[in-house]
Amino acid sequence: MYFQAELIYRKCHILALLSGRVAYIAHGADKGKLVAIVDVIDQNRALVDGPCSCVGRKDMNFKALHLTPYTIKINHSARTGTVKKAWEAAEFTKNGNSQLGLRNWLQQREELN
Repeated sequence: MYFQAELIYRKCHILALLSGRVAYIAHGADKGKLVAIVDVIDQNRALVDGPCSCVGRKDMNFKALHLTPYTIKINHSARTGTVKKAWEAAEFTKNGNSQLGLRNWLQQREELN
């Protein structure tokens, strides 16, 4: 019984850490755009929102997302307006900082492979 409770605690803790994580869409209709993970639906899907990258609020499979080391400060299930304000406060889209950081992140990822 203790082991199951510990697993549930760890799983909830990990899922809570994903809220606010910035992700790169690897394939699909919105390929190449950045989104923020708003909430985790289950072990395979997440609710994402990209108000500044013209991606509507929708559920996406984790297989279609590449998690980046960048985060924004939002609570889980935050509204689109809140996500937009947090995104702008993090200055991801100001002067192309997100694109430059994303390129550096992708280059480092390719060097590791």
